[in-house]
Amino acid sequence: MKYLVSLVLVCCAVLSACGDDSSSSVESVEIESSSSEKSSDTYDLSSSSTGSDLVLSSSLESDLSPSSSAESTEIESSLSVESSEARESSLSSGVSDSGSELSSNSSEANVVYDVAKVKPSGTYDCSKYKCITTEYLNQDLLKKGDYGEVLDERDNQVYRTIQINDQVWMAQNLNFETDGGFCNTADADCAKYGRYYVWWGAVDRKDCAYGNYCALSGVQGLCPTGWHIPSKQDWSRLFDNVGVYGNANSNVAPELRAHTGWSVGNEADEYGFSALPSGYKGGTGGSFDNEGTVMYAWTSTETGEKGAYHLRVYGDKSWYSLIEDGKSLVLPVRCLMDSKKDTVSSCSYENPFNTCAPSLEGADEWLDVVSRDDYLNPSIEYDSLVDSRDGQVYKTRRIGKMVWMVQNLNYADSAKTPSLANGSWCFRDDAAYCKVLGRLYNWDAAQDVCPEGWHLPSSGEWKELESKFGGQTAAGQYLKSQAGWRGRNGSDEFGFSAIPAGGRYINEFDNDKVNYNYLGQEAFYWSSSDYSEYMGYRMNISYSDDYTNVGTYNKIYAFSVRCVRN
Repeated sequence: MKYLVSLVLVCCAVLSACGDDSSSSVESVEIESSSSEKSSDTYDLSSSSTGSDLVLSSSLESDLSPSSSAESTEIESSLSVESSEARESSLSSGVSDSGSELSSNSSEANVVYDVAKVKPSGTYDCSKYKCITTEYLNQDLLKKGDYGEVLDERDNQVYRTIQINDQVWMAQNLNFETDGGFCNTADADCAKYGRYYVWWGAVDRKDCAYGNYCALSGVQGLCPTGWHIPSKQDWSRLFDNVGVYGNANSNVAPELRAHTGWSVGNEADEYGFSALPSGYKGGTGGSFDNEGTVMYAWTSTETGEKGAYHLRVYGDKSWYSLIEDGKSLVLPVRCLMDSKKDTVSSCSYENPFNTCAPSLEGADEWLDVVSRDDYLNPSIEYDSLVDSRDGQVYKTRRIGKMVWMVQNLNYADSAKTPSLANGSWCFRDDAAYCKVLGRLYNWDAAQDVCPEGWHLPSSGEWKELESKFGGQTAAGQYLKSQAGWRGRNGSDEFGFSAIPAGGRYINEFDNDKVNYNYLGQEAFYWSSSDYSEYMGYRMNISYSDDYTNVGTYNKIYAFSVRCVRN
């Protein structure tokens, strides 16, 4: 009997707690009020943009208001149940729900997660972790190991990542389960498109829902620690990176679309962004639409109380659109890694007197002062290449569609590579210079000096790099290192980090006198392209301006070498 009385008391207490729906009533009123506001200002996702112009749409009834009173009651009831369950979970864990954060996260308010760092491909065993399918990624890049992996500790979900110039993106849509998130009914496990979120859910700020303006942009939101919801400006930067720099809307969409999965045609996906045609959901009570034809993704940039920007990539067009629309749309999310630029001071080319590394007033300043790593961009995460021939390590970086060595080659073993005999030198014939500058090679020696799996770039590949950054009148500022140039340092935004190593010259009219010139002033890099018996193509970057030039020089001169991955 004693136990029966105790059981009755416990049940009464539970029923009392479950019956206390005062907060549910408040939430219900807020939802109804929000719905009534939405009906006076609705939006349309069916319209298409003719470019990257910002388009304000109107009329998507299912997005912002339920289609019937019965549906409204069902949604309201569902939300009340979810709210009750969330409160119950919060109470059982001893953590209160502030109302300004997602209720699914409230029970973890005191949990601190480490920064979700990118690891090499294959780090995580998918039999032990939850992995998004990789079938829609660029399979060539996947085999080469160009995709990284990042673990979201909150739910043990593993995402593939891709570096695109100065940004690191998740190559798959976010699939973190929380309030305000939905799976496509035709893809219930979210393994393909990830989840779809209302805007306040994506930015993890319930107080910034439809009708409230918080002036947010670039916030972490639902992304793992160390990552954030991309702002409108972040997306624009991506378009610069995959288009021609400064002409972001030039044929961008084909470069972003996944190699498969589109019902209107597939693309090569050479950058590995692997955009999928997720479509959208027309509000929490609406249906899914445009699947297979258009990719949608939220930005974190608000336009006001009722709107925020989102991205569209079309399957049958070459451009993208950043469109202002209603916060109550339900769209996927792509996360972007936080940049080191916010915490590392930059040595901009606009400040020629920077002290990141010594400026070169005299050639001797290279010796015993700095290492070659001091001339890299400190705000960039580089990859590395180990030359198996001699064990030397070089930093590498994917820039555009190519992976470049971003430090000059310093290989000298003529026993293993006979063509190097009498074909490579250190500046001033002093080995100390090679530690920073790399070696100088004549054209013949340069042809087969790159390590296995890498090659000397052709003149066309140099021109492709040059054209990526506005052509020969502007590319220099992006390619030059942030320090070390006598006159005008570069911004080195993409990590190429060209250093002015000068060259070795032979005066054929003065008894073949050897001169080492232009240290601190010029960077010269050989190409594999032949012009004539005596002349070969090389890339030249100068200290005095932002010009670059792919031209011809005498093959007996010796210049630096940068290799490109096959």
